[in-house]
Amino acid sequence: MSLENCQGVANSDNYIMLGLALENLILVNNIPGFTFIPEEENRDCRLKNNPFERQTSKESRFDNLQRKRDFFDKCLLIQVTELNENIGLDYPKEQPGCTITKRSQWSVDFTGPFCFFKPKEKSRISVHLDLKPECADANFLKKEKTILSDYNALLNTYIAGDATGTSADLTALTTTNFRFSITPPKGLINLSDDFGVDRPVWPTTWKASDIYMGEIEIRDLDEDSYEINTPLVANSICENKCKDNLCTSPCQYSQPVVGEFTLYEVVREKREFLHLWYDGSVLSPEFQGLLYGKGTTVSKTLIESGKTYQIEAVFREPDLDYSYFIGAVQNELQFSQNYIGPLYESGLINTLPEIETIGKMENVPEIPLIQNLTFENKELDGLPLVLASWQSKLNNDFWPPYFEKMCDQNGTNCKESGEGFIKVSTTFTLNKTDNEKFEVKMLSGKRESNIVSNKNFNSDEIVKYDCGLDNVSDLDDLGIDLGDIL
Repeated sequence: MSLENCQGVANSDNYIMLGLALENLILVNNIPGFTFIPEEENRDCRLKNNPFERQTSKESRFDNLQRKRDFFDKCLLIQVTELNENIGLDYPKEQPGCTITKRSQWSVDFTGPFCFFKPKEKSRISVHLDLKPECADANFLKKEKTILSDYNALLNTYIAGDATGTSADLTALTTTNFRFSITPPKGLINLSDDFGVDRPVWPTTWKASDIYMGEIEIRDLDEDSYEINTPLVANSICENKCKDNLCTSPCQYSQPVVGEFTLYEVVREKREFLHLWYDGSVLSPEFQGLLYGKGTTVSKTLIESGKTYQIEAVFREPDLDYSYFIGAVQNELQFSQNYIGPLYESGLINTLPEIETIGKMENVPEIPLIQNLTFENKELDGLPLVLASWQSKLNNDFWPPYFEKMCDQNGTNCKESGEGFIKVSTTFTLNKTDNEKFEVKMLSGKRESNIVSNKNFNSDEIVKYDCGLDNVSDLDDLGIDLGDIL
């Protein structure tokens, strides 16, 4: 990333703040979650009717986030270079939240969650992510007992009124979303083939099979259409395998969870086909909770109040189903300008022997330029913030890999990809309320599989997200600061 034409910022005596934030999802993926500094959750959020054997807690989520933050603070560099050789780089020599290593009068390495520099009128500044060389050494990873994992993160830029790190005088400029991954050594877990070239490899065992259907949500989209959301209850917590102080598991890496969804009307205990679509999302490492996809749109003539319906989702080939789904997502992201703009390439973290990047790293779309700043990147444009986290997974040449096996969380029951299956379904009725909105009444749920156990559920056992709020979108009550993501 680079910036120039900084007259407005320089004349206002302002700073540029660089913020390196880590993904921090708390039981749902449709509430944006990125944070600079790990903090204890101020609410006791939980999954009501949690069906999983190994259950996450706010303490475990904090520990996982702190572990990743510690690695970033030790190893990830933000290199800032003044390209105008007639101007030295100006930055506070002591900064809270930032460790500074001077490389020359024009260049500096920042390490930490947020760092500041002050551009001049004729500045031409380059910002580049890199890794400390010692952190690419296997001996360092062993000494630090590093958990080999994916790191979903954002590099944000702001105009800041001061460099205290506590001021609210911030104007958001850009967000670059990236996924950073530490590649396991061969022999620890099954990995995809590197084909003899220096490229990322990924676990080929899919362990996202512990899936259930969440509460169905239906809302008015426009005069002619309804939007149907079918969140999944997903789990990416499983036991790590260790060798020479290096530990990991397939659950430490992002996994696609995409299935073929079908809407039926239930008439006299028989099903009549109405609509089919692919939906799902990317399951983040060590995430447990509600996983929202993009949903689907149906005509208002298709469903009616007073009738009974069933939605069924089948998961068989994780990588192939994901490719069907992501093609539709890319079309929507590219062609709906007021939704999200076109996707562009950005820079890569250097390729390393033990620590690899995911291939391509994408940016989120543009907003009008602020105070004469111009960027090579494109920036935010009214984008629903949850979709920003998808950018590092789109247009990727190397991920997802071909999954050879589909397994339960313990790895004791596995099937070849395509032979294994998980089928989840929910039966429900629709009733119109006084304000002409649909009320969805859940009747029952079911899971059938040859990998995980078969289960039946009644309406009282459907999994729900509970954070002590009537409206989980109340971000202020949740203690979520949008500044942490913008």
